[in-house]
Amino acid sequence: MKIELTAEIVRELLHYDPDTGVLTWRYRYRKWFKRDQDFLTWNKRWAYKKIAENKKLQYGYKVTKIFSEGYFVHRIIWLYMTGNWPNQIDHKNHDRSDNKWFNLRDVNHKENHRNRTLQNNNTSGHSGVTWYPNYNKWLSRIKYNNKVIYLGYFNNKSNAIKARKAAEIKYGFHKNHGT
Repeated sequence: MKIELTAEIVRELLHYDPDTGVLTWRYRYRKWFKRDQDFLTWNKRWAYKKIAENKKLQYGYKVTKIFSEGYFVHRIIWLYMTGNWPNQIDHKNHDRSDNKWFNLRDVNHKENHRNRTLQNNNTSGHSGVTWYPNYNKWLSRIKYNNKVIYLGYFNNKSNAIKARKAAEIKYGFHKNHGT
């Protein structure tokens, strides 16, 4: 029988420290077990200990199991703190394993893409700025609402970067976008 997780259940089973981002198991009451032996064994082994996070992070995110069901840790934390399941969680500092409360925010898909890390195939070191050899200039552009907006061609890289940064502010990108 699958148990649907609610904020009340999560708060009964776990303790979260918002300053460190650490989840620990609480003492689990008998009602959660079919047999007395399972109740005693589980509490002896896990109560008051940090949750076991999967060693293989999924896309850099911490994952764990509750009642044999896998969950992203940051989503459990959001449920614990707010009482609601999140839409998408943005890790503001781009560290997907950093689950401190001040680093998490509930966003929609568009907002989440306005705080992306610099892509690993980027050659200029700045999002939306590329060398355009046909004109022998730097091209600056930004994608907003699924449309590419060309910001111009520039003789020097710093002016292309300035144009891009100004567009990020204009279109509401997160201050950490592209870092």
